[in-house]
Amino acid sequence: MKTPFVILIFLALFVGSCAKKKSVAVKEEPVTQNKEEAKLPPVSDVDPDKDTLLFYQRGACFGMCPIFDLVVYQSGRAVYNGKNYVDRIGIYQTTIDPTALQKIRSTADGIGYFGLQESYDNPHVTDLPTTVTMIANQDSELKVVANRYKGPAGLRVLYDELDKMIEAQDWKLIQTKQ
Repeated sequence: MKTPFVILIFLALFVGSCAKKKSVAVKEEPVTQNKEEAKLPPVSDVDPDKDTLLFYQRGACFGMCPIFDLVVYQSGRAVYNGKNYVDRIGIYQTTIDPTALQKIRSTADGIGYFGLQESYDNPHVTDLPTTVTMIANQDSELKVVANRYKGPAGLRVLYDELDKMIEAQDWKLIQTKQ
């Protein structure tokens, strides 16, 4: 007679503790939509100044996501820092043709880049990489967009153009990974 009673008490405690855990895990927070709420990833070692035209960073994930930074200056000089899961590991530089840069700016304008939110994120989704872009508008004011979760489809178009531009360059290695 004691055994069924003990089993019932054990089951009641177990179900009760599971219900408590479930209520904590289901708690939802709003999706981050502005810079004050967002904790943007560190923008590498780049200190953007008036000479920065473009910055493009792909961050880490729990898998084999490409990890790199690209900075392009007004002069067209570009510095690429390949960190992991990319063909070029180390720091490279080149000069990017103004036509290629104009194509990136046209793509940014075409997707309404300068009207996008500064952050697309969900703190409950942790296994996706963050992609950060920073582009100077016609007045050399820098607009930053960090995208980790459910950014607009237009950002994918911009990333594809940036990736094509990177691949089309003749990069010169200036420092190997340490």
